[in-house]
Amino acid sequence: MERILSQLVANALKFGADNPIDVAVGPSGERARIAIKDRGIGIHLEDQERIFGRFERAAPLEHYGGFGVGLWMVGELVKSMSGSVRVDSRPGEGATFVIELPRRP
Repeated sequence: MERILSQLVANALKFGADNPIDVAVGPSGERARIAIKDRGIGIHLEDQERIFGRFERAAPLEHYGGFGVGLWMVGELVKSMSGSVRVDSRPGEGATFVIELPRRP
């Protein structure tokens, strides 16, 4: 969990255009929900599923660097915990990454 949150917060800081980020944790029915929101560059709709693939990127390499493995790793770790991850975003309006995991008693 630490690796997942660390990666998503680091991305929010990196792509958030020096704006504040929000982190929310709470229940969502039978699941736990974590949402990390930035107010940065955003992600085009056609890139939103692709960015969870290994070596995939949506932002220009020359401006943001990176290898395109961070979100892939997040997706793999979340899946290993029987959870899901998605992004809600529009270009110029930031991005919200949402993780849902089974709640344990």
